[in-house]
Amino acid sequence: MTLCNECWNSQLPHRRGTRGPDNVPHEKTDYEVAQKIQAVLDPSITDEQRKVLHQKDENTTWFGVAKDELDELIFQDCGNVPTSGDVHLYVDPCTHFTDYPILYADCEGLDGGAREPMALQAKRTENPNRIAQPGKRTPSFQKRLRKKHHSSQREITWADTVDKKSRQFVVKNLYPRLLYTFSDVVVFVLRNSRVIENTVEQLIMWASAAVEKSTNQPVQPHLIIALNATENSIDPEQWDVEVATRRLMESITEAIFTNPKFIDYVIKGRERKQVIRNAQDLLCSYYSSVRVVRIPTKGRPQLISDQLGKLYREIHKGCMESQESKRRVRMLLDSDELQPYLQYAFDHFSNHLETPFDFVKASFLNNPIPRDFSGNILKMALNVMNVWKNKLDGFDIFKELSPLDLRRASFGKIISSIVMTPLRTSAIATGHVNTVALLGDA
Repeated sequence: MTLCNECWNSQLPHRRGTRGPDNVPHEKTDYEVAQKIQAVLDPSITDEQRKVLHQKDENTTWFGVAKDELDELIFQDCGNVPTSGDVHLYVDPCTHFTDYPILYADCEGLDGGAREPMALQAKRTENPNRIAQPGKRTPSFQKRLRKKHHSSQREITWADTVDKKSRQFVVKNLYPRLLYTFSDVVVFVLRNSRVIENTVEQLIMWASAAVEKSTNQPVQPHLIIALNATENSIDPEQWDVEVATRRLMESITEAIFTNPKFIDYVIKGRERKQVIRNAQDLLCSYYSSVRVVRIPTKGRPQLISDQLGKLYREIHKGCMESQESKRRVRMLLDSDELQPYLQYAFDHFSNHLETPFDFVKASFLNNPIPRDFSGNILKMALNVMNVWKNKLDGFDIFKELSPLDLRRASFGKIISSIVMTPLRTSAIATGHVNTVALLGDA
């Protein structure tokens, strides 16, 4: 039933302020919004129709792992070519035609891999009689390889044990390194807020695995925790992002100083000269910021729509802040400039899971240091940086190098001869692609 404002107020339940089972008053809801939310929460499709949708969705796959006809594990960088991998890429329709499109990388949750996703089940049922024949690749496999001429495959050389060849190991160890390294925002969807302590522990472990296996990473991603299916009866203030963030962080602050696993991360953070007083400080040692958005359970479609709008605005805000941070350190890459870094990362993590991925080294492969005076001075500065690690910044390193000129050349002349060339030739500032990693169990 659709009512105008006057008729709405004339209805007896609305005049009395009648409340529903969750002690929530009957609220006005846009009819189209209600229909759309209902279709999402309770889709009226059969199992066969769902299977067809999963098969069509294969074309969105970005990268993943699969087994060939020899039953060997391979890493596939697919672009938009189908694979049985787990990370799919979707474009945000609102920013699709802008200079800064947002891409959503949809991945399994932090405990993924233990259960086979429905999409993989659907793909497997396409050819249920497939039997691996050791030492022989069938014509159909060769045909599929030819069809995927614009994709690339890499042998995962570190998958040399039964455990390392499992999907669970790959999801927990390979995907975090790639997604954390290149994402502007990480969105983790959690259904049960009562296990938030375990979730935060996983989020820190997930980020730590990536941080410890990459060096010179210009910007850390922003973190958004989406608490899905929140009870409608909670304190209405918690629908506010600021309040939800503060209360959730307060609820687990005590644990970070009593849980032995958290204590280890606190000690590591303090060794890096980071101030850790509460749960939010600990998370912010691995993420640029932390935000919490609550999404209500069924029954309040208008509120669901409003909260999803808040979630989208938080994602957009995080992407813009990440973009500005990367611009300041001259690492704001467009799609063409980003691709070599991705390819280098795919090559690197397919062969070296425990060796850190170095952004500076990757940039030099794409833009080698010139073999002139300034290039050699820059190489020397990089060697100094590797030896002194986090003790000196760029200005101090070149300040220490300035006495090398024992005659009349000043520090200003030395630094200008090096800095002016990249400033005049580099134009990394436009057309950035924002990547959002979406993870969760709900």
